[in-house]
Parts: sequence; structure tokens; C-alpha cells
Amino acid sequence: MKNRFLLPIVVILVLAGGVTGVLVSRHNSDTAPTTAVSATPVDVATVQGQAGKTALQLLEAKYTVVTKTYSFGEEVTTINGRAADSTHYWEFQVNGVDASVGAGAYQSKDGEQLSFKYASL
Repeated sequence: MKNRFLLPIVVILVLAGGVTGVLVSRHNSDTAPTTAVSATPVDVATVQGQAGKTALQLLEAKYTVVTKTYSFGEEVTTINGRAADSTHYWEFQVNGVDASVGAGAYQSKDGEQLSFKYASL
């Protein structure tokens, strides 16, 4: 008698697990492969520009990045665990010149040197 009630429960659990496995597998297959991301604290983070990518996309592909969203866009607040604070911020430059827009809005060009410097206010 116990087997009669236990069998449907086992079948349901197996089917549920199979469905969950399919969903997880499908989600993972839709995700682009990732590259290794550096986590060592830095004072300067640099990336090379690539046409069609924002500076923020390139930065996030190479470093561990935290941003804060504002009405004007995203601000880089932390790179590899080094967080901006009341006396420091992450300065974004293109080819050594302060950028006029944020990293999320800046469409990079091939060969540009994009840098983020941990700077004093």
C-alpha cells in the first residue's frame, strides 16, 4: 500500500527535477561564455576600446565592477573591491583625457585606451 502512494510522489519529483534541469540547462546555453575576470585590487584599470562596445561593457569583461544607477546613467563605484568613498572616485579617461560622458554611455572605438583611475576628490 505504501508503494502505491510513494510511486506517484517519486514520479512527480523525478519529472519536476527533469523540468528544472531543462530550464537551468536552457538558461545556461543562452548565456554567452564568460572570460576570467580579475579580482585583484587596482588603482588604475585599463581596457582597449572595441567598436560597438561601451567602456562599461569592456571594463566589466575584464574586472569585477559595481555601479550605482542615477537618472543620468551608471556611475562606477567599485573596481575589484576598491570602492569610491567620501575622498575618492573612479575617474574615466579616454586616451588620457577626461571623458565627457559616463562609461555606460561611451561608445568606444577600436584601439582607444580607456582608463579608470582611483583619484582623490
